[in-house]
Amino acid sequence: MTHCENVLAELAFRCHAMSNDVLYVESPFAYGFDGQLIGGYMIRKHGDQVKITDNADLMFQAMVNGVAPHKATAQKVRRIVERQGLELSPEGEIFAFAKEADIPALMARLFEASIRSVDVLGAAITKDVSKFEKVVSKRLRIVYGRRVRANHQETGASGHQLRFPLAILAQDGCASALIQTISSFDGVPHWASVYNTAGKMLDLKQANADVQRFSVIEPANSESLAQAKKVLSQSTTVLLFSPELELPLLAA
Repeated sequence: MTHCENVLAELAFRCHAMSNDVLYVESPFAYGFDGQLIGGYMIRKHGDQVKITDNADLMFQAMVNGVAPHKATAQKVRRIVERQGLELSPEGEIFAFAKEADIPALMARLFEASIRSVDVLGAAITKDVSKFEKVVSKRLRIVYGRRVRANHQETGASGHQLRFPLAILAQDGCASALIQTISSFDGVPHWASVYNTAGKMLDLKQANADVQRFSVIEPANSESLAQAKKVLSQSTTVLLFSPELELPLLAA
């Protein structure tokens, strides 16, 4: 079967030989639920046929982090997977069969399907954290009035449309600051939101470094806050919410 060196030459990702018949390729992309990196398995079958699979890791990570199985959500994920030329099993496994020459291209499609599916699955979580978003919105509207806009979208360096729950507009009507809220539960920040925010803010930073980026976190225990700030600090200014919250905006 294809060796790790062949896959690495095409994808530039980490590759591990699990056995003579199984290779595991680790991408630099995270699921977003808990920071685990997205990966895929190559399993030798008959002749030169190889199975490409995520071993149902995407669905497992989603359920562990609070995404309840839902028919409508599963159908959305299935459409994403099938658009990449892959299949989704009833157990949640993303897979396809390929000849060795097609492995790098198909593995890239597996990663693309996983990344896009995370957005769909993550939406099932964000419904549970919208209450804090409303609290932050209320405070910002007191301070900045009509300059506050909800559900603002910007295009990231990746070409994807990035949604931000809140934005502060400049006089020309363009966003001068974008705000992402991160709820806490039982004294711990919502880690799916932390990792998703870090990736989203980095994507925005690479596309438009001029717009200010803020992450407003609901109060949590000091150790968890320190960990969250470490993850977020490379791409966004992290603020702890308080009833007196104001953003350190630059002069327009």
